[in-house]
Amino acid sequence: NAVILTVTAGTAPTPADAGDDQAVSAATTSLFGNTPVIGTGLWSVVSGTATITTPSSPTSGVTALAAAPSVATLRWTTTNGGCTSTDDIVITRYCLGTHSTEPGCNYAIAIENVTVSDIDNSSGCPGSVPNNYSNFSNIIGSIQAGVNYTITIDRGGDVNGCWWGVWVDWNKNGDFLDVGEFMSPINAAAGISSNSGTLVVPVGLPEGTTYIMRIRAKETSAMTQATVCGAYAYGEQEDYTLKVVPSYCFNSILDAGQGESAIDC
Repeated sequence: NAVILTVTAGTAPTPADAGDDQAVSAATTSLFGNTPVIGTGLWSVVSGTATITTPSSPTSGVTALAAAPSVATLRWTTTNGGCTSTDDIVITRYCLGTHSTEPGCNYAIAIENVTVSDIDNSSGCPGSVPNNYSNFSNIIGSIQAGVNYTITIDRGGDVNGCWWGVWVDWNKNGDFLDVGEFMSPINAAAGISSNSGTLVVPVGLPEGTTYIMRIRAKETSAMTQATVCGAYAYGEQEDYTLKVVPSYCFNSILDAGQGESAIDC
């Protein structure tokens, strides 16, 4: 007897795209998954603590992220029949320092420009914002593993004295307290509006990986690694993203200008 086997191939859903990893300071955020043209989508929590308010919406809200430092991985799954596609996003919640007064615009205790690799961000003085904090993690600087970079910070004036601290979460665990994650503090004495330091990038970082860089400004005395989330009077704090890129495309990214690393590499 002949056996007839019929195989019916399903149509694949639209490939899932969960969006970029996020660095946040609050317990809530929004998601940016793609809308499937074929099939449907659904968010789920892979690890960590998070509540997805509307799991079937690609742009659902997220609440109840665990207190900083914390990391949660969420998955966007598109489905059509028996075919699925998945993509994950990592949401890292970082602590914030506190400031008891305004950013220090009138006293030049501030971060008004940051230059490192292909980042050149003139932010000015933030005015009255919670904790004097600006989230520039959408600005991506291209780096290579094992290469050191000069970072220059300008405070927009030269009265009084100002100290800056620079941290990078190289192991992506949600804090800046591990070995190698704090660079030597940078000082601008009265009469000096800017100064530079060296950002040391570890060897062996995987290409395509992104890392959060935190910069803080304060008055009076040098920062230490432990003061990344400490309490100060004047000053401010900013976050940026660093992305490891292959050496063959690094020069072309610098030529293209800020932001191209997110597109080309």
